[in-house]
Amino acid sequence: MTHIPDLAPDSYLGLKGPIRAVGWLESSHSFSRGSVDPEFSRRLVAMVQRPLFGTMLLGMHYCSLCAAEDRIGPDCRSSQSELLVPAVDCVYEAPIWIGHYVLAHCYQPPEEFIRAVITCPEPGSNEYRTAIQAHFPFLAELDWFSVARLGSRWTLKRSPKHGNKAAHDARIEKLKRESKPLPTREQLIEKHGGNSNAKCAWANCNNRALAEMVVCFEHAYPKYPG
Repeated sequence: MTHIPDLAPDSYLGLKGPIRAVGWLESSHSFSRGSVDPEFSRRLVAMVQRPLFGTMLLGMHYCSLCAAEDRIGPDCRSSQSELLVPAVDCVYEAPIWIGHYVLAHCYQPPEEFIRAVITCPEPGSNEYRTAIQAHFPFLAELDWFSVARLGSRWTLKRSPKHGNKAAHDARIEKLKRESKPLPTREQLIEKHGGNSNAKCAWANCNNRALAEMVVCFEHAYPKYPG
């Protein structure tokens, strides 16, 4: 995926505002390990299994921590969602795999993020949505919260079929041999419900977002050949 230092004021999606990154881990960078409060683990798991802020960006990703340990990782189809955790003075932006990192790799997030997860409004509630929109008002114009992301079902499950790059590459080669045509741009737009009236959530983009996403086609499928 990508590595962002914990608590850096950087957004993977380019969101502009009081954002703090948490849990953007890669095997090539060290990270804090240790035990966490069971209440935090319970709440975190509940949050990553609810409808989430998600997009289809920059391809599928694989857990490099699992790859470094020669283990099967979580389903790569879940890698395209993110978790937003509101706090009083900021919103924490984490990859959806943060639950996997905590449970499978003993990742110990910063204490302020742990407090935010335990004390933030119930995931899926209007209070949760309002707390995030207080920092990012433009999200009120988007239907980002109501769309259930299927990827959330797969984030805590290891997948022999979708959980490592070797299996993925084998499937790609099989598809190439079968010469199945890619869907056209118009077919993909229709698959996602067409274009909505809301603007793309990508910074400085004025295109209309896809109905089932928060970004436009160009940012959902960069350099798509169809």
